[in-house]
Amino acid sequence: MTSETPVPDEIGMPKKKRNFGDAPIHISLLIIGIVVSIPIVIAFFISFTPLPELVGRSDPKILPDEWTLENYDTAWNASPFPRY
Repeated sequence: MTSETPVPDEIGMPKKKRNFGDAPIHISLLIIGIVVSIPIVIAFFISFTPLPELVGRSDPKILPDEWTLENYDTAWNASPFPRY
């Protein structure tokens, strides 16, 4: 006695229909994500700017003229981070 199993017509995963009903939600989430990340990116680039370049300018720039790690050194030594 042998048993036969039916063979499916299509092999693999069934094709999913595209649903564009979620597109406005995805677009709005993308815009919100970009708007929220802009200040974080600006703060990251400004952290590499020397303090005299930040204070003495009337036209602020996002990218510094001179890149430095001095701000991180000052922050590390000004607070008791190594203790923890």
